[in-house]
Amino acid sequence: METIGHLVDLIGTMASLVHAPQGSEVTVGSCSIVDAQDVHQLATDIDRATDVVILLGADPRRIRQLVGRVAATGPSLIMVKADAGLPDQFTGIPVAVAVVHPEVGWGQLHGIVDRVIVDGRVREQAKRDGLSVVGSHTDLFGLANTLAAMMDGMVSIDDPQNRVMAFSPLDESADDLRRQCIMGRSAPPEHVELLRKQGVLSRLRQSTEAFVLPATETAKARLAVGMHDELTSEYLGAIWVQQGARPFRPRARRTLEAGGIMASRLIDRSRRIPSQESELLQQLLGLKQGINSSEQLVGALNLQAKRGWTVVGFSSASASASASASMAPGSGAEVLPPSFTATSLGSLSLQAVGLRPLARVAAGNDALYCVIPDAPPVDAVRRWAQTCVSMLSRHTATTVRAAIGPVAASSADLTESRAAVDDILLAVHRKASDQVVSYEQFETNLTLNRVLQALVNNDLLGPPRLAALRSLPHSDGDVLRATLLVYFETNADIRRGAEFLHVHPNTLRQRLRRIEDVTQLSLAKPEERLLLELEVRAGVAA
Repeated sequence: METIGHLVDLIGTMASLVHAPQGSEVTVGSCSIVDAQDVHQLATDIDRATDVVILLGADPRRIRQLVGRVAATGPSLIMVKADAGLPDQFTGIPVAVAVVHPEVGWGQLHGIVDRVIVDGRVREQAKRDGLSVVGSHTDLFGLANTLAAMMDGMVSIDDPQNRVMAFSPLDESADDLRRQCIMGRSAPPEHVELLRKQGVLSRLRQSTEAFVLPATETAKARLAVGMHDELTSEYLGAIWVQQGARPFRPRARRTLEAGGIMASRLIDRSRRIPSQESELLQQLLGLKQGINSSEQLVGALNLQAKRGWTVVGFSSASASASASASMAPGSGAEVLPPSFTATSLGSLSLQAVGLRPLARVAAGNDALYCVIPDAPPVDAVRRWAQTCVSMLSRHTATTVRAAIGPVAASSADLTESRAAVDDILLAVHRKASDQVVSYEQFETNLTLNRVLQALVNNDLLGPPRLAALRSLPHSDGDVLRATLLVYFETNADIRRGAEFLHVHPNTLRQRLRRIEDVTQLSLAKPEERLLLELEVRAGVAA
């Protein structure tokens, strides 16, 4: 894990440590943003809700009061924008305080701090794995510094959305573009447009070869290289090296290309090591085993709610194909569901926070889950989920559907709510149902599925009545079984069933007569029809 001192040293251009009553060697392993308006909602009886708290929107006149309240929740470090020249204002605060540079963007700071913490976990994992290459190049910041020294330049490592993940220190030769990017400002629109017109952005996404960007009126010369996953070729971002006081060293391109490969491996490794928050969320939802109670998990995640919690799950059609085998609780490193990427997870997290600031998103084997404390009415959640489905479908180029689980009145009910979400997702993908389905809409179907599963598990349906259909040629049997299911789904309405199957009503009647002939059962007899329907639905539920 990272220490407070090392973290602040790495991001020294963004913040400075002004108060450290327990020293700078205190370790940190998690980070979260807290709005000053929400400080009163923070629990005060939890043990280390999060190690680093970024406190935004603090009124300068109430800095000490707000910092004191946050400190009562037990973090190791609080980061806040305040007057760095007045360190005495934090005297008596029991935890460390770092003052953030006024020009730094909060989102940028959170991303950088989180990356430093993740890199610390990567180093720890490397040590546990017995790797002999544990040094400055086993985290992105260390790699940026190493590349800067080897190339006589200034390095920044960006994610696919052009957000800075790591950087080497600024010096007097840094141009305005580099300063603006690192301090949280956007690059000038004309510069971004120039890169687009020159094909630089597309070149980064399509190649792992380093290339030179000549100096312009607004920016010094740079070297750039794209980072790509070695197995999937997924674009992971880019490394930019601004020329310093001296020209780039010989073999600088080759060095940068090697750096791109190493950075991609570090990013891949960090994505496979779940964050503390992810681990706790997965335990809370029953996706992983743990020793903490649900109340402890809710407290540690700052997920307290007065009106319960709503779980919303998102999965793609490709995930549903393997769901029966993989939606069971498991263990090990965090794995994103099929079709989803880290971008999908990040985008959904932003949407969730927009709905409720304390909402959290977790990844399961086959779905992304959003836990929403004190959620708005189900209609509002449905509209929000529809927006998310549209966004995720664009990101993944697949059909994404969402399921809204029953409200969990207690934290212990969250596992059951997540299980209901899984059941709904399996069913809606199988039926090609609506894109967003709530528990209230699907409650009857879920109850029926549980009844059918109990009948099957206890062998209460008797001799199989569909065996005769299964003995027919493959295509004939499939058509007749599908016809029978539609017949029951439409409540024996011949016209509706024919419309659904895109056949003439007489064709449907002919198929039903053939089913009766083959099975030696009569659909006109209520008892025989009921048993046949139970067997058909049990087969579908299975």
